[in-house]
Amino acid sequence: MPTTLPLPIEFRLPEGWFPAPPDEVGAPGVAFVALHPRPDAGFTANITIAGEYRPDGATLENIADASVERLREATGSVVVAHRREIGSRTSCARSAPTRRQGQELGRSALHVRVTRPRPRPQKILCRAVRLP
Repeated sequence: MPTTLPLPIEFRLPEGWFPAPPDEVGAPGVAFVALHPRPDAGFTANITIAGEYRPDGATLENIADASVERLREATGSVVVAHRREIGSRTSCARSAPTRRQGQELGRSALHVRVTRPRPRPQKILCRAVRLP
């Protein structure tokens, strides 16, 4: 079942991409899925967006590291090509393309953390992942 994001976001899809129902494309638990119209060697490039409240003290670095570890478990040896962090203490983002055995995986993850000060402080994490 698709989820909703804990805060409204606005974005544009790359030219030619189209939205797809998350449950129908095997992505339960995410709020949004977009697919590329032309599969390559049987794989359809995709973008997924999910979000959650994070009451724990995890940093964006911790969250990004856990995301890379899940990818490593699924695909084998993976390393982060580079990381880039932008923003402030209350709203920041971290992006990280990954590589496997010298090849670009094409997977890029963007983790965005927003702190809502009212009615009580809440940390919200949105995650966007693009596979080739």
